[in-house]
Amino acid sequence: MKRLTREADRQPEAQSRRSAVKWLVSLSALTISAVVVLSACSSSGDSKQHQHGSELFETTESFAVAPSFLTDYSKLTQDLYAQVGSVAEILKEINCYCGCMDDAERKHDSLYRCYIGETDEDSITWTNHSASCGICMEELEDIIEMNKAGKTTDEIRDAIDAKFKPSI
Repeated sequence: MKRLTREADRQPEAQSRRSAVKWLVSLSALTISAVVVLSACSSSGDSKQHQHGSELFETTESFAVAPSFLTDYSKLTQDLYAQVGSVAEILKEINCYCGCMDDAERKHDSLYRCYIGETDEDSITWTNHSASCGICMEELEDIIEMNKAGKTTDEIRDAIDAKFKPSI
């Protein structure tokens, strides 16, 4: 009888340990997921700081010559960067909503600055700022699509603001 009682006592202990292990595994998975989501490039609306890490700048002779840093990125990213020159004037009129326009150290004045650091007669200085930012890339993708559809800069700006501007 004592033997059965001891085994019966052990079963709840074993179940309790299994439950604790499952709980710890679930908590670990949740923590990892939260870290990934929070470290992704996104805007939460109430965030005043946005960390993109170190920006890399590269100068090429024109919009037609892609910066070499793009070889480290996807074909979609390369294709979108290749179209920056065709919508450059529109990009200068569009806000970026990833948080870079609020960054005190490297404040951007438009979505254009997420792709281009500066230009002069003989060169274009590209930045990789947006290459790893989903918001910057999605904004550019939408702008290219709307521009091809014949939308005006004002219509494009209104659509981007409606889609990306945080509601207050």
